[in-house]
Amino acid sequence: MSKKEKSRSNTLTSYVAFLRGINNIGRKTVQMHELKRIFETNGFQNVKTILASGNIIFETTMSETSTLITEIQEQLEKKLGYKVKIILRTLSELRSLVKLNPFSKIKITPETKLLLTFLSEKPISSLKAPYKSPDNDFMIIRIIGNEIYSVVYLLPNKRPYRILSFLEKEFGDRITNRNWNTILKIVNA
Repeated sequence: MSKKEKSRSNTLTSYVAFLRGINNIGRKTVQMHELKRIFETNGFQNVKTILASGNIIFETTMSETSTLITEIQEQLEKKLGYKVKIILRTLSELRSLVKLNPFSKIKITPETKLLLTFLSEKPISSLKAPYKSPDNDFMIIRIIGNEIYSVVYLLPNKRPYRILSFLEKEFGDRITNRNWNTILKIVNA
């Protein structure tokens, strides 16, 4: 029995694959219908894409996350011609994150953006939350498990989303970021 066969269960589990770095300012461009087709031809069921930032909801009987990640990454590289890092969460995990309502105490304005960062593994950083940037353009409000919850303040004369390079420097490149509204769209899809 192969490793892939051993990692299967009898029930379907809904997952969300977050692809890192695709369709980002014209780099690694891929159409969502093409991603959907790649997932479907690899045996995944009920495949949906959400927005053009590489969010794919799908169902599978595979239960071993590391095997699933490896298989998806290999298939994407084979079909697209370049490596794509992914981070995987179950849809039920995302629903639990939304129920936490981590941004409930944040006053939302047009200049406020909520950000969720997914890590592929437990953080090894010693950064403590809450953490406010020296320029007051972002704040990391929580680090729970493999997720980082941040607030970005779009300030005049400041480069927006400076937090992205900060997070990568602090936690490595095995992360991906999504706007909180994107997470809500995924959970409600």
